[in-house]
Formats: sequence, C-alpha cells, structure tokens
Amino acid sequence: MIEKPQKGTYPEYFDRYIQLVSDDTNVLTFLENQSDSFVKLLNSTVKQIDDSTYQENKWTPKEVLGHLVDAERVLSF
Repeated sequence: MIEKPQKGTYPEYFDRYIQLVSDDTNVLTFLENQSDSFVKLLNSTVKQIDDSTYQENKWTPKEVLGHLVDAERVLSF
C-alpha cells in the first residue's frame, strides 16, 4: 500500500488535495476505480467533442481534456 506523503515532502500548494484523502484509503485501488470511471466517461463523450474554440487562440475542448489527463497522470506519481 502506498502511504500518504509527509508534509514538507511536496509543494504546500498540493496539501489541500492530499488532505482530502483519508489515511486509510488504499490509493492504488482508488486510482484503479477512478481510472475505470474516467475511461467510461471519455468513451461516452469524446466523439461528441469538436475542435472548435469560442475565441481565437483559446484551447479546444480536446486540448483541455488532454491537459486534464496529463495533470492526473503527473499527480498520480
């Protein structure tokens, strides 16, 4: 089981997110379940997302989604 990181071993900004997870949470199981739910959500909606933007030089919905996926991947490490 992966233990919660000790305060001071990560940037203080992330503390509010880390504190949302209880001490007895099995992080690997949680991430696996979250991953399955997220894949189902993506599969049901990604075909409906187009490549248009609401304004020039703004991110498309697919770019925003890609950024969210990247952030989740980085934060899971």
